[in-house]
Parts: sequence; C-alpha cells; structure tokens
Amino acid sequence: SPYLAAESKLTDLRSLVNLHSGVRVKSLGDSFTPNDLNKLQRDVMRYRGELLFAKAIILFEGVTEEQLAPIFFEKYFGFSCYSVGINCISVAGKNYPPFVKMACSLGIPAYIVSDNDGNTKTIIESQIANIERDLSTGLTNDVFNVSFLNDGCDIESELVNHVQIIDELKSSLVKLATNGNGNPQFIDAKQREMEQLDTQNLLDRLEKDKSGYSGFLAGIIIDSSKNSEKLIPQAFINAFESIRGWNAL
Repeated sequence: SPYLAAESKLTDLRSLVNLHSGVRVKSLGDSFTPNDLNKLQRDVMRYRGELLFAKAIILFEGVTEEQLAPIFFEKYFGFSCYSVGINCISVAGKNYPPFVKMACSLGIPAYIVSDNDGNTKTIIESQIANIERDLSTGLTNDVFNVSFLNDGCDIESELVNHVQIIDELKSSLVKLATNGNGNPQFIDAKQREMEQLDTQNLLDRLEKDKSGYSGFLAGIIIDSSKNSEKLIPQAFINAFESIRGWNAL
C-alpha cells in the first residue's frame, strides 16, 4: 500500500527486483544526502507513493501531460497503463531528480518525456549528469531514458505544429466552453468561434486553458478512429516502445 509505505522511513524501504540472474534486493543506499531524503519525502512519498509499486514510470512536466499521457498509452497499446503497473507522473515543473533517483535506486525503470522550449533541454541534461554523479553510476537505456518534444515546443505547440490535431484541439475547446450548456445556438456559436482561430490564437487559448481543455481532449482522442500514431507525439511513442523493450508490460 502506498499509504503504509508513506509512513515508513525511506532508508528502511527494500525493493525486490526480478532479473534474468534471479531476484535482487535494492534500496536507496547511502548516496542520498539528508537534503535528498527530505526532498524525496516531500516531493515523492507525500503525493506519489504509488511510484514504489510501479513496474515502470513515465515522468513529464505538467498538468496537460498528466491528463493526456494515460490516454496516449491506452490509445497506443489498447489497454490502460494502470492495468499493467505503469505510472504516469507529473513532476510539476522540472523537478525530475527526486523521482529518477528513487526509481533507479529501487530498480524501477524511468522514462522522461520532456518539453523542449527555452533552455529546458540543457537543464534536463544537466540534471541527468548530476543524478549519475550522485548515484555513482550511468543511467543506461535498460533502466532509464529521455525523449524531448520537437525543438522549441511545449506540449501545446507540439500538438498544434507537429502532431497537427487541430480539429481535435478545437473540439476540446468547444466542449470546455459549452460544458453544461445544452443550448444548440450557444454551441454553434462556440464552434464558429473556435473554427476561426488561427495557429497563434489557438495556441494562446490552449495555454490559457491548460487545466481545462486537456481532459476533454483525452476523451476525443480515445474515441477517435484515427491511427494512434496520428494522435500521439513521437516523444511519447518513443517512451512506450522503450517500456515495451523493458518487458514492463
């Protein structure tokens, strides 16, 4: 139970990992400073204790991905991530190190799907190098990997400019704007409003309504008749294929 685990001292936790050579017992070891342990307790155990019981985890930046990643997974594989023990976790920014360090120390494979706007890629690559230094080991592809969205993109610009699911995005904004209102004239007016949005205005609306549109978009994607590769960013597809290769499914 993640609730019981959250009451335990992190240094007392043990993980049993099935390997080709047999079962190994893993723990956090002694590479964590008191500050590291405080961060883990605060940032991971308090809110994400289920990480301890995952077969693999997918990490990403924000609330939009938190709504969409499980749906991308289900659309791609045909079954939910939760049914096979894969956890999709928002780190609420770029706070990846506590999650990656704990996962890798306990033998849980971890995959980061990162934004690629501004200096994000440089920050993440620096974080990975620091994690390898702290753990005194390399993060090899059999336990860890990272994919970045296209250059200059956060998730919204990726969906608009590269996945190009414009109709689906506009439909999600219509559903958000008309939620709970069954007036046909109002719905038609909102549809016309969204249809007239150019690329920049669409991006602006999506950025403004991050926490709102993504839930509706998730439903539209899961119900779509399109092939999954036409609905999912390549960085997520890369993550799913790595998880398949880890035999975590």
